[in-house]
Amino acid sequence: MVNGRIGAEKDVDVFRFKATANQKWVIEVKARSLGSRLDALLTLSDTNGAVLQRNDDASGPDARIEFEAKKDVEYRVALRDLTHRGGDRFGYRMSFQAPDVAADFNVRTTGGRFHVARGGSVAVRCDVDRRNGFDGLIRIEPEGLPPGVWAPPLILGPSTSSGWWVISANADAPLGYTPLKASASGDHSGKAVVHAVQFSELAWLTVLPAVPFDLSVAPNSLLAEQNTNTLLEVRINRRDNFNGEIRILAEQLPGVTIPAVTLAPGQTRAQLPLQVAQNAETGIRPVMVRAEATVQGQSVSTYSTAPVSLTVQPIPLFLTAMLPGSPFFRTDPVRLSAVALPDGTQSEANQTQFVVKVERRGLTGEIQLHLENLPKGVQAQVPSILTNKTEATIQLKVSQQAEIGKEHSFQVVASATHQDRIWRQKTQPILLTLTAQESEAPKPTAKTADRPATEKAQP
Repeated sequence: MVNGRIGAEKDVDVFRFKATANQKWVIEVKARSLGSRLDALLTLSDTNGAVLQRNDDASGPDARIEFEAKKDVEYRVALRDLTHRGGDRFGYRMSFQAPDVAADFNVRTTGGRFHVARGGSVAVRCDVDRRNGFDGLIRIEPEGLPPGVWAPPLILGPSTSSGWWVISANADAPLGYTPLKASASGDHSGKAVVHAVQFSELAWLTVLPAVPFDLSVAPNSLLAEQNTNTLLEVRINRRDNFNGEIRILAEQLPGVTIPAVTLAPGQTRAQLPLQVAQNAETGIRPVMVRAEATVQGQSVSTYSTAPVSLTVQPIPLFLTAMLPGSPFFRTDPVRLSAVALPDGTQSEANQTQFVVKVERRGLTGEIQLHLENLPKGVQAQVPSILTNKTEATIQLKVSQQAEIGKEHSFQVVASATHQDRIWRQKTQPILLTLTAQESEAPKPTAKTADRPATEKAQP
């Protein structure tokens, strides 16, 4: 057991260990569940730096890795915050263990006060913590829902760590509140495993009057690659002459940013952007969308009747630009400056450079680079990133024909072939500020220079 802290931004704690036998090992981080702000990203690698496994959401934002260790082989495990944060409130407890107990699981939810409107739905997020190799299906079902309220079972597959359990109410469901309970059941090696779903607080379900709108989302499944954007189409059905603003939100996923969208009075359609980060967890992820508004001074909301299935596919490379000597990948713009000088001028003031670095994810071959939107009057030397190499330096030289007094923005585009497909990735924007050559101050004339200091110059 290790107690530690990610004490500063971009801090990474790295541990190494060696297994004494061929056996399964479990590395688990407890942080958010203990009140820490850490959103743990756990990476297992060999001594050569090759990533064997990575996890950032095994149980909520806490991380867990299970793997088959080989005898006398040294492994390294790195822990950092998913978004490179750190500080006094980013503590953690990490355990390394070879499990010798039965496979098991538990299911947890966030929150305990749930409201469903007549004719509407509410979504309950369920997070699964699988232990000691439990790899069976898990079925989550309600217990004792009131009349007129129903919830289809939520089935979570072996590789699924979370899902949305949707509870709906008929238009004539009785108003009021009732305790909310649910059970989770699974099977491992022919043995049934059943547990009560763990709510974070005493759970109640309240049935409220109908909301004067509902929403539908399309498509019901999306495919996106890391470091790309995609869109969800949302349609609102307004009822009972309701014409107010409606805010459309999606429950957030780690590594996927989904900004909220507000529909103006009378509007019924919107596009919800999904921005998938370069390090977003791959696989199938459920996205739940809800609509909320203020009706007669009261805040009301309803959910889509089912989550959208978002499949995140990995990319074989991630590209970034940085200043020479920078040790970290970055996503903010890189800022450069240079002076526009006549051709043939012997000076370094009109030259600058930056580094393009690639994180390889299975891609080993050469990566071609070119510049997009390079400003006029700027010459560039753009090499390739050679096979199995991770960076290249790009040199810029500015001539007198360049437009000065302006901040120019351009990007580096990489292209490479991997598994019979051409992949292209761009860096973040590179901002180049061009200035003019400073003119020299005029030299004094001989007459002015010979005049006594106390003599005043005549017009």
